[in-house]
Amino acid sequence: MKKLIVENTYRSLLIYMLYDSSWKGCDYILVKGRISDEFISRFKAKVNSVSITDDFPIISIKSPLSSIFTRLKFLKKIKQYEEIYGNVYELKLRKSDSKLIQLDDGLMTKKMFEGEYNRKIAHIKFRNNFIFRRFLNVNYNFDPNNFMFVVPDSYKNNKQLSCDFINLRTKINNLSNDEYLNICEVYGFSPVKLNGKSILMLQPFFEDRLVSSIEYEINMYKEILKSEGLLESDIYIKPHPKSKVNYAKYFKDSEFIPKDFPYELLVRNSAENRFKKVISINSSGIEEFKDISEEVINFGTSNFTELDFSPMIRL
Repeated sequence: MKKLIVENTYRSLLIYMLYDSSWKGCDYILVKGRISDEFISRFKAKVNSVSITDDFPIISIKSPLSSIFTRLKFLKKIKQYEEIYGNVYELKLRKSDSKLIQLDDGLMTKKMFEGEYNRKIAHIKFRNNFIFRRFLNVNYNFDPNNFMFVVPDSYKNNKQLSCDFINLRTKINNLSNDEYLNICEVYGFSPVKLNGKSILMLQPFFEDRLVSSIEYEINMYKEILKSEGLLESDIYIKPHPKSKVNYAKYFKDSEFIPKDFPYELLVRNSAENRFKKVISINSSGIEEFKDISEEVINFGTSNFTELDFSPMIRL
């Protein structure tokens, strides 16, 4: 069965690699923007084929003729595939002979499941006119019933949509060591380096406008390290994926985990994945490390008055 994966996020690609053990034999279209050239180079070396595009094959108002040509090429290409995975919503297909499977895409998928997804699309009458719908297979109207979903099993309370559920942690723990290291290699980091180390998981407080300055945010982290008796040289720092701050400027003695390395890959229960401390502030996912770390500290905000109050949790 020929499969095509069209994606623009690291996490959704990881979900597919965990979902389908034959991911190396598939064809991919990677949409640049969030995905780095370094990742693309590593990924190309692992899979059957990779095409690169700057955007999804939609109708562009700025360059309608070239986008129509791109759309026609894409429609011709997908005829050879029985299943198309990825961010298939963005393909805006009116109909498809291929089965369309939407991979979890975070907040967007959550809103789809909750029936709250109502994205406003500019120039919708132009993009969704009869000619485009008929001859370019275009449909900008959203109907989740047009897709199957591959989503984490936390969505299991939804019985209305067609879904395959996946437990990421179970899938990662069930990988063989070679399979695990293969995926880690794609993401450009070896977690073996972390064995016995402490990890500081950062949050994008300044970029989310939750604190007044990047200096305030940095001072929070430094105060935490001091209170835990840790030197900057003792820790690995994991920036938040959405952050664009150069934290190496502020922590010159620390080692860094690439911000685009999915934290889920760190939560693997093996002899090579044992941490001293895992620390963050007001984090929703840090408790997942409790079985593989001597201590997990989810710092409260009582000492950081610019943030809304949350209690400290030490596991």
